[in-house]
Amino acid sequence: MANFNAALKQNPFYENQKDADNWMDAFKNLIGILEKTENETKVIFIDELPWMDTRDAGLIPAIDYFWNSWASARNDIKLIVCGSAASWMIDKLLKNTKGLYNRVTNKIKLKPFSLKETKEYLIANGGNYDNYQIIEIYMALGGVPYYLNYIKQNESAAQNINRLFFGEQAKLRDEYNLLFASLFKNYQKHTAIIAALSTKKKGLFKNEIVKATNIKDGGTLTKLLERTRSE
Repeated sequence: MANFNAALKQNPFYENQKDADNWMDAFKNLIGILEKTENETKVIFIDELPWMDTRDAGLIPAIDYFWNSWASARNDIKLIVCGSAASWMIDKLLKNTKGLYNRVTNKIKLKPFSLKETKEYLIANGGNYDNYQIIEIYMALGGVPYYLNYIKQNESAAQNINRLFFGEQAKLRDEYNLLFASLFKNYQKHTAIIAALSTKKKGLFKNEIVKATNIKDGGTLTKLLERTRSE
């Protein structure tokens, strides 16, 4: 909330306002600033929206109010929201059954590079790897530019993988658990499902997943499977 208030103060149209201590007032303050700019498109960009939605924060009702009571009646407002927690974005926005139902105009799923694009990226960064080494790098890091940016071009694929995953200061040694911990509250259940699925090439039936993970069958397991897949 403090960061949101600080961002509003950086706007050239900001006038002294009482700092908001709840999301409803925060978006009312945003409306006050936007109404001062006429005849030009206003873009509101909110990154990592899921992490703003803490327990009882009232974020979604505030966005509902902002959009339905004010922004939707105008043609000069573009609201762009992003979030790395895909399950939250799907549940709270794309599948919203209340005020934000069917309000999404466009959606972009940011995909990793393909194998071909990964090769082009490594070459563009000065790499001189043969196809075998590029496949090794791709199998270890996928096509995620953030991870590929750690590649040192003066090291072989094996040296890079060893440094990134197995060295004393390995940047990605704990990435797997940290990534899931940042996405889910009970991330151990998600990693247990993935560990179970990794034991067979052809996948598992639901009852086999229950047996392998000790997670009870029912709505909870179904939701866990859906969220794991969406991420």
